[in-house]
Amino acid sequence: MLVALALWVSLTGASGPDSPRLLDQTLDSQSARQSIVRIVASPPSANTPYQSARDFLQAQGLSNHTTRTWAALDTLPAAGNSLILLDRQTPLSTQQVDRLLGWVERGGRLLTVADALWDEAGATSGDALLDRLQIRVQLSAQLPQLPPAPDDEYPSLTKLYLEDEEAPAYFSFDTQRHLDDPTGKVQAWANSNGATHLMQMTYGDGLITLVSDAQLWKREQIQRYDNAWLLWYLNQASEVTWLFEPAAEQPGRYVPWALVVLLLAAGSGLWWIRTRRRPYQGSNVLDRHELRLLREHGRQCLREQGPQGFLGTLRRDVLQRACLHHPGFDKLAVAEKWQVLAQLSQHSTRSIGAALMPTDRRRLSSRAFTRAVAQLQSLRDSLGPMSAGARVNRPSSAAARQASQAVLVLLDCGAWAGHRETDLKHATHACLQVSEAALADGYAVGLQVSSCEPPVSLMPQRGAEHVQHMVKALAHLQPTSPTANLAANLEALLADDQAWALVVMVAGFQGDDEPPTVAALSTIAARHPVLLLSLRDEPLERLGQQPVRTRPDALLYCGVMQRLLWRQGLHDRLAAAGVTVVDAWPGEIATEALLRYRSLHQPRV
Repeated sequence: MLVALALWVSLTGASGPDSPRLLDQTLDSQSARQSIVRIVASPPSANTPYQSARDFLQAQGLSNHTTRTWAALDTLPAAGNSLILLDRQTPLSTQQVDRLLGWVERGGRLLTVADALWDEAGATSGDALLDRLQIRVQLSAQLPQLPPAPDDEYPSLTKLYLEDEEAPAYFSFDTQRHLDDPTGKVQAWANSNGATHLMQMTYGDGLITLVSDAQLWKREQIQRYDNAWLLWYLNQASEVTWLFEPAAEQPGRYVPWALVVLLLAAGSGLWWIRTRRRPYQGSNVLDRHELRLLREHGRQCLREQGPQGFLGTLRRDVLQRACLHHPGFDKLAVAEKWQVLAQLSQHSTRSIGAALMPTDRRRLSSRAFTRAVAQLQSLRDSLGPMSAGARVNRPSSAAARQASQAVLVLLDCGAWAGHRETDLKHATHACLQVSEAALADGYAVGLQVSSCEPPVSLMPQRGAEHVQHMVKALAHLQPTSPTANLAANLEALLADDQAWALVVMVAGFQGDDEPPTVAALSTIAARHPVLLLSLRDEPLERLGQQPVRTRPDALLYCGVMQRLLWRQGLHDRLAAAGVTVVDAWPGEIATEALLRYRSLHQPRV
């Protein structure tokens, strides 16, 4: 329903917020504004929340009524009906979310507000609906702050570009919050300069629209710009039901119990404040030494490649990511590529051209280089995060499975020496997941752990009890700096005549000193099926999303991107050598490991 295409809008004609626009729609911008102005100027027909918005929809021929009970969903037909849930004072319960999404799944349309901020430490927003949809709300101030595009005269307004329309619709969303879709489920969205305020996704046979600002359709705001038109557009051709929360209990009924709870909460709060003041040492933080090394790495890259050379590297990376989202992208002409990138990123074609077109100047000023890096960073990030990916090569044949009756699991702990114990736990869990599945399929499973003290080596054995031996072996690993242990294990594997049904390696690959490992794995892949489970460096990738405002920021981003692109190239070389590579976030690696194992091996018979 909502087709948001970020096409470049020519400003040669009248296309500002005050001009007649949206002329191909059943309701154009001028008619919508005239209607809502008359409604707001008149006394409200009733004293209910969003009464002006309700009267506006009624004036457009859309039947709408209110309810204050969730039981109404049980009798409300899903097809042809829209449910608006904006006046949310308390988080939804799990049961309410189940009922709500069940109704949408049957063909209903849901319009609701998303304003609960994502808590990175707790990995939750505290909103059951947002957590279920995997949508995160962030403060816009935490995003890269880019100057407005030269063709954007209204950077603070949210714009929605519609197909066959020469000018966008303009909305006055509060720009303090940004909606983030880390899993790539959203099909359409609308942005202001640098932040997203409206998202829409299909859910079953229905449609869910999320907005970051519920005040947009209150009496004070609905008559501004195209706010009223948007409400009509999202609910056109449907009957509308407004769901409001039940009236609050009368104060004083639970005062004695409230005092008890308050005293308990005060004690807990003092303890929380005390612990909160301690410096955070979580796995998503890089220390000063690591930041300094990355910034120095960025300087070295600039010395070796030059600013123009490194900007060219960043541009090629953006185009490669676009190929993953749009098959055949590399075959398109330049103008067509920009149009596709505009659709994928919601950037204007002019800003895309400014980011991707090489400059004629041989020597860039510090300010020009920083601006170019910031533009490419914004374009890359707007293409969306890449979910767990795999390059699956050759599944093992039935004959090979009969001849090979053992699976070898290799774990290299060197990437997690001294920190990131959580990532190591995810890695060991992945080892156990694959091992348990292989044992259940009748294989003997061996285990070798390197870059830890002391090294672990378990001979291949069968039986469910072998899992317990592996659990004990992996329970108290003490990672050390990368050593020659892994290379020695791989060399011994090459010298061994045993045929393996599968060799599974779990590693972090966070340094650039892995050539012996890559060469050995490539050689092993010529003799045995190899599955590489590579854990992404989450702190590094998050650092790459920090705003680039100054030259030190740009140098740090250069160091981060050089490390990430090196890792990507390593995966490409291994995949070309026949290794099945799974590239996943630490929290997803165990699940992805089991899925890829199943795709490579069917149970032995």
